Amino acid sequence: PSHFEVGEGKESYNDSSIEDHYRLLYFEVLDLAVTGISQWFNQPGYSVYKNLENVLVYAANRKPFAEQLCAVLSLNSDDLASCQLSAQLQILGTCFAEHCEPVSLHDCIQALQK
Repeated sequence: PSHFEVGEGKESYNDSSIEDHYRLLYFEVLDLAVTGISQWFNQPGYSVYKNLENVLVYAANRKPFAEQLCAVLSLNSDDLASCQLSAQLQILGTCFAEHCEPVSLHDCIQALQK
């Protein structure tokens, strides 16, 4: 938030009441919480996990997953064989062919652990 930047602060403020004092503290804590949550979801590792999750869930639900797979392979191309992974993901979709409800990540993990 801009009010935490150097040189952007206001002059010293004297609270006229207890409510004003706690209102100021409330908004300061709220700004810190929002900033912390934003930083958590905007870190690079989070997008990797999100793409991995999307590849599994899309493949299990037999939806097109090429875009998510490209994002995963762009970061892990040395560790993963794209042809083999694509074939394995298609097989994952056949494991859930008779599944009536949308497949969740939890369902994928349970199937992969068997």
